[in-house]
Amino acid sequence: MRAHKLMTRPAVEPLTLAEVKDHLREDPDVTAGDADIARKIEMARVAAENYTGRQLINATYESRFDGFAYELPLLPAPLVSVSSVEYIANDADGTLTAVASSVYTVDTFGTIGRVICAYGQTWPQPRAEPHAVRVTHVSGYGAHGSDVPAPIRQAMLLMISEAHENREQVAVGVSATAIPLALTVQNLLLPYCVAMPAGVI
Repeated sequence: MRAHKLMTRPAVEPLTLAEVKDHLREDPDVTAGDADIARKIEMARVAAENYTGRQLINATYESRFDGFAYELPLLPAPLVSVSSVEYIANDADGTLTAVASSVYTVDTFGTIGRVICAYGQTWPQPRAEPHAVRVTHVSGYGAHGSDVPAPIRQAMLLMISEAHENREQVAVGVSATAIPLALTVQNLLLPYCVAMPAGVI
């Protein structure tokens, strides 16, 4: 069983307030609706991330596995770097122990990044319990909105425009994943969708 959890949120959104207001043709000097637009930016980003299975702006995640395998896939994509690989030692204390970086190789080439046992190395033996192996890693396209692919940013702008023009159809408190995406938005996001490995929560 595998699972991943967001540990540190990104500091910025893929789109700035100024970019979105320009797209919506809103007066940049009128700030009364800024908070509402900011919420729509977040809504669009969450919808895009959930639809594609990708992290847009760099953020720190922890992925957990029940044990070691030759390779450990790390989600969401794209993988930037691995900070640490730890495991619950198979001893009386169950000590959380770091694996030396020489034991594994980090692969960021493919769509789904992974940690692989290095040539001539073997993984240590963790305790037999859920989530005994823990990998802390950074995923995302970069630290700035401009690092995110243009089609994803455009899809977000279209979602925001739709929500802004049809405000009565967007109920407060409704999850972004519950809002159906327009066909144009889906077509923009589809090339970036990641096929999730079996067992990932």
